[in-house]
Amino acid sequence: MRYDSAVWTVDAEDRDPSDPYDEIHLSNGTSYVTITGNPDYGADQLRRCVDDYAALREQTEGVTALDAVPGTRGQDDGRAFAAFSFSYQSEDYVDYIECRDLGNVTLVVFHNVAADACQEEIAAREDVLAGLTAGEPETAD
Repeated sequence: MRYDSAVWTVDAEDRDPSDPYDEIHLSNGTSYVTITGNPDYGADQLRRCVDDYAALREQTEGVTALDAVPGTRGQDDGRAFAAFSFSYQSEDYVDYIECRDLGNVTLVVFHNVAADACQEEIAAREDVLAGLTAGEPETAD
């Protein structure tokens, strides 16, 4: 995984390295992107993966009015995605959730941003996603 460290900082890393779920949390001060390796979903379960992660958001204490953003749900090339709007503590937010099949694991991308900054932050999220590649971890020389 590669990202611009002048834009993104690691907000948190994998809380339990011994479990089968690997994750990293990035922040650029406006957006939060969590990337999780989740072994619980197969290639034919990507839409369910998106729906399950949306349901987790809906269960968060203080979250109200979770709704799918019209025109954002899709599925293609081994991935499913959707965006959801919601309110939390009287503020409006958008979550973009994407589940990608990597063969042995599903990569879950969870992008959270204030609703009024959502359109401007899409490019930042796409830059992070462009730095994702499957394969062996890289080592520093």
